[in-house]
Amino acid sequence: MSDYFRPLGPDYHVRPDQSPMQALRQAAQTLGAPPSRLAANGWGGPIHSLIHNPEVRDIWIMHDQVIVRDNRGHETQTRIHLSEQWVETLAHLWRYHDRPKMPTFDEYGDFRSTLRFPDMIGGLRFQYAGRAFSAWGPSMYIRRLPDYPFTFDRLVQNGTMTRDIANTLTALVQARCPIVVSGQTGAGKTTLLGALVHAIQSHKSPLNLLIIEKSHELPTIHPAFRWEEDSDHRRQLADLAAHATQMGLEWLVLGESTGPEAYFVIKAIAQGVPVLTTLHATSAKDGVMAMARLALEKAGNGSLMPSLLTTLAQEAVFSVNLTLQKDEHGYLGRVTDIGEVISVNRDAPVMNSIWSWKPNQRGGGGRVQFNYGCRTELSNATRIRFEKAGIPFPIPEETS
Repeated sequence: MSDYFRPLGPDYHVRPDQSPMQALRQAAQTLGAPPSRLAANGWGGPIHSLIHNPEVRDIWIMHDQVIVRDNRGHETQTRIHLSEQWVETLAHLWRYHDRPKMPTFDEYGDFRSTLRFPDMIGGLRFQYAGRAFSAWGPSMYIRRLPDYPFTFDRLVQNGTMTRDIANTLTALVQARCPIVVSGQTGAGKTTLLGALVHAIQSHKSPLNLLIIEKSHELPTIHPAFRWEEDSDHRRQLADLAAHATQMGLEWLVLGESTGPEAYFVIKAIAQGVPVLTTLHATSAKDGVMAMARLALEKAGNGSLMPSLLTTLAQEAVFSVNLTLQKDEHGYLGRVTDIGEVISVNRDAPVMNSIWSWKPNQRGGGGRVQFNYGCRTELSNATRIRFEKAGIPFPIPEETS
């Protein structure tokens, strides 16, 4: 439990059948603080201990069931059953804790928000859907944000990547190469994006780095410019990304590309701005295709697909893919595919494979292998970037 809530005691527990506002007032009285202060610090009622448990990564509240997933991807259904009143109260307390008057519950409410804790490191990202979305009642997904940016060293230790892959990503950052991170839900795209930002700021700080997010999620080790969508959606990601292309940035970080903002990401790349972003895809090549398809939502002309892909090839965008793999502890996202876009064949990108997953011929598992032939296929754009940075393209030892 955080220092802020420590006076509540190590065995602090709220019964799910207790009135939410009564439980909140009792906790506030114990701490000698206004209820809004508790909400701002992530008071969680019956799931308080889960929210503040560093081993918990995800919490799902669906149909009164509470399911958790730990940092290794192992899922457990808890014995906690939350009423609709509790789900609605927690969602609205967290979302509107800083407003003088909290709006009434909206059964059609659907919002995503992030709660940063002023009295502790880290925070929560949550997605809430009101009762009108399901006959079984409101639901909520909660992601516990990391207390500090993951480093490549930490990702090597937990098995997300090998040391040689970490060396590759470090070199790509130092050479200012644009990188698209893709993967399945829960594979660790945002975590890897945070590690890339950490590597940027460790290599050169302070610098003109802009982070654009739906809500504050990426932790940083040094201050950075940060733009976020507002809660009323008057500032969309696409609008913010469009403004970013006019700023002469050293780095542009877009938390997630989910729509027309991808068009402005490609525009920034074409202007020579190194970009980091994430999106959903199942391979490095599919990540590039997904970026172009999302950009078409803004372009509105399907015939522009080859042109968009050509831009990504001319600027030699690197695509990194994470895959969820099962081990004895559960599921863990691993970097299994890194490729460089080098040309376009009809309406598909041609990739220079840097790292790729090689399954065991006898079945069961496999390993990530470096493609030593990639050295002769590197694009001119990548060669120039590494020459400017004064570093060699990282080649692991043949025996690694």
